[in-house]
Amino acid sequence: MRVVDVTIQNGVATTDIRIEHMLLPGERRLVTESRILPSGELVADLKSGDFKRYHRRWKLTVVDGGAQTRADFELVVEIESVLPDRLIALATRRDLESHFRILKEKTLARVQEQQSGRSQ
Repeated sequence: MRVVDVTIQNGVATTDIRIEHMLLPGERRLVTESRILPSGELVADLKSGDFKRYHRRWKLTVVDGGAQTRADFELVVEIESVLPDRLIALATRRDLESHFRILKEKTLARVQEQQSGRSQ
């Protein structure tokens, strides 16, 4: 994935990115508009590109009196492709699960590192 352009205007971030996927030849263009809702959720929706649908939502919730943060993630995607949507969905889900597992592991390692530095 590579970022081509990001602009912010009137509280809306427009992001133009190119995405490569092993099941699809070449790059797919995705242009989204992101905004923060009054509820604090971060929502991004399709503006243009090689997708039929794109909707992403992050909801962050304080847990344990602020000691932790819970992140809920919702993603709805339909790509313009000759491949069956189910096949792309399975591959995308696998990729996202791997990404978030690695992110969680690195975040926990960083927190443990910071906590051990404070106790010394």
